[in-house]
Amino acid sequence: MSDNTTSNQTPSAPERDDAGISASAARIEVLVEQYVAMFGMSRMEAYDHVTAMWFKALADTSGAVSVGATKSEPGKNGWIAGRSQLGEQQKTFTQLVKLRGRDNWHIWRLHFTSHLASFSTAQDHLEGLEHDDGFSSIMDVKTPGYNNELDIALGTLLVSTITDAALSPIFAIQRAGEQRGSVLYAVIRKHYEWCDDATIQEIQTTLATLKQGTHSITELNQTLEVWFSKAMGAGLVMNESQKVNYLFGALDSKYDPWVMTQNSIRSGVPEHIRSSYDHQMALLLGEEARRARGNQNLSARAFAIALHGSVGPSQSSSRGGHSSYRGQGRKSGAHRRSTKCHNCDQAGHWKNECPQPKRIGNGEPSSK
Repeated sequence: MSDNTTSNQTPSAPERDDAGISASAARIEVLVEQYVAMFGMSRMEAYDHVTAMWFKALADTSGAVSVGATKSEPGKNGWIAGRSQLGEQQKTFTQLVKLRGRDNWHIWRLHFTSHLASFSTAQDHLEGLEHDDGFSSIMDVKTPGYNNELDIALGTLLVSTITDAALSPIFAIQRAGEQRGSVLYAVIRKHYEWCDDATIQEIQTTLATLKQGTHSITELNQTLEVWFSKAMGAGLVMNESQKVNYLFGALDSKYDPWVMTQNSIRSGVPEHIRSSYDHQMALLLGEEARRARGNQNLSARAFAIALHGSVGPSQSSSRGGHSSYRGQGRKSGAHRRSTKCHNCDQAGHWKNECPQPKRIGNGEPSSK
């Protein structure tokens, strides 16, 4: 295929046909290969670009980019501009955590829904806030903002982030021709997110009793984030202050003075402008680093003291020539008895303690 032909192949939304999802996936793969060949992108970059533009075309309900429309690609600069419009944090769906089952449902859901944040109305469609006729019952009527093509695109992306083993809850409706992401997600969610009272109680108890122990602040944060995600998946809504309280309650007792200071600061401001969990975590990491530096200084000082105390008897001061062990009990006394005075040549005392007149250079006692 020539460069001109390739440059006019745009990542517009795939048209529906009898193959449904398979046709969508095949269309994406063709465009990915073309972008790799044309613009020298890595396969991951090309997939990111094609998926983003394809999804944007489906999500646009205003008609500015109609489903199935084509538009020219001005080159790699056009790709960069398009990607910038969708947010620099955009990741490819192939990089997302794969849903395995209940054990990682909460993490997967957090990643998947966060990834949709850049796309207008996508999450509303996924959650069923925008839905088709008969979404959850025969009485449901299609909402004004519903886009069937977007819903089907969500289905394609949803299935691509689930392992084969975890797809079992939707096998039957897929075989029956169901492609809408809102419906597939509702079934998957009901199967893997189901929480009884005991599970909810476990989440609340764990958060209330979690303790840092010997773990670092970073490790504590990672653990709390997992349980916050589980709480969200179970329908337990927590505000920032509640999260901060769980954090403070989990800290080791050595942080008690710091926690008291932070609570005093927080109590002086209204609830809605108190610092967030992330802000408190950043402050806490700084406090941990400060303490680590202090411990290093103490350790260095202790080492210096230990090193000085290990100096042998031959090491003497410049002023009196005294051993560093002088006055240290029996060992020092024995050393004193074996030392000869350089003034009177008698053993048992030092020169500066000698009771005899100090000798001058010729050996005669000084007249002073």
